Amino acid sequence: MRLIFVTCTLNSGGAERVISILANYFSSKYNTEIICWRKDEIFYQIDPAVKIVELEDYGKNLITKLLALRKHFQKDDIIIPFMEEIYGRVLISVIGQKRTVIPSERNDPSKTKILWRIGRRLLQFKITAFVVQTETIKEYYTKAFQKKIFVIPNPVHPKQYTTHQWNKESKMVLAVARTDPQKNYPMMIKAFAQLHKSHPEYILEIYGSKDKGESYCQQLLKLIASNNAEQYIHINGRHHNVAQLYSQAYLFVMSSDFEGMSNSLIEAMCSGRPVISTRVSGARDLIVDKQNGLLVNIGDQNAFTNALKLLIENQDLAQTLAQNATKLREVLSKDTICTMWNNLLINNTALCQQSQ
Repeated sequence: MRLIFVTCTLNSGGAERVISILANYFSSKYNTEIICWRKDEIFYQIDPAVKIVELEDYGKNLITKLLALRKHFQKDDIIIPFMEEIYGRVLISVIGQKRTVIPSERNDPSKTKILWRIGRRLLQFKITAFVVQTETIKEYYTKAFQKKIFVIPNPVHPKQYTTHQWNKESKMVLAVARTDPQKNYPMMIKAFAQLHKSHPEYILEIYGSKDKGESYCQQLLKLIASNNAEQYIHINGRHHNVAQLYSQAYLFVMSSDFEGMSNSLIEAMCSGRPVISTRVSGARDLIVDKQNGLLVNIGDQNAFTNALKLLIENQDLAQTLAQNATKLREVLSKDTICTMWNNLLINNTALCQQSQ
């Protein structure tokens, strides 16, 4: 039996990080592979026992890749595609075949394009089980389909985020996410520019891959310039040691319009940093407002600025939120989450084999 993860790439990103953790964990239990839809840099460390297959070695057009997938999959494989576009293609490739396919949704399904919503509904009969990150996302689907859904949050390596105490003297506010309109960085930038008027000593550092290319980054840079904020708001690329970034930050911020479950938010909380997030799916599951973080309404610039002011001006509250946030380390530890995945695979493999 092979365990096959399917993803777009193994570049930096939340889904890719989770795949790397799961594949490394399962490499000693199963014959484990990762299939990448396209070639790109491998950002995360992958165990040498894990076989990596790049579909572009078989051709670059859609039909060629779908045929390569269909030919590659075997009857006893457990196939775990991550992200909607990828699992849609996998489900198309196995039409007419009996395969164990356990897709993992990594974003808010209510925000996807209408074509994918229709396709997802039409292809649900090919799904053995379905993994989502939050109860909120599970509730989006029909009652009938919810019987196939399992809620499994994202894992963390607790030891990576326990080495640095929170430094109340730090003046750095940190954001870690790809530069994508979904993340609503314009709102964050304008809110921080507003904060600067009363707290000019603080800086905002934004790290993440440039998924939408240089043109989108240029738009953000123009917005920063229009607010005369070049000296205190910086857009950086990817960073290979995010644990170090969290250790340097006073607090962590996220301004997304929608999410699945943010890996960077989890990491910041497990690092013992006070956090501010919009009320997106995932954040609502992780944060109890004013107990282990602050939640503000989506797109509410004034509320975001006021939350920043509150945690900067009330360090006792910031420290309490940070301490309470570290309780997630045990709940979301790698061993706990990987065990949940393993139990899912064992149970559904047995059911699938019985049906075949």
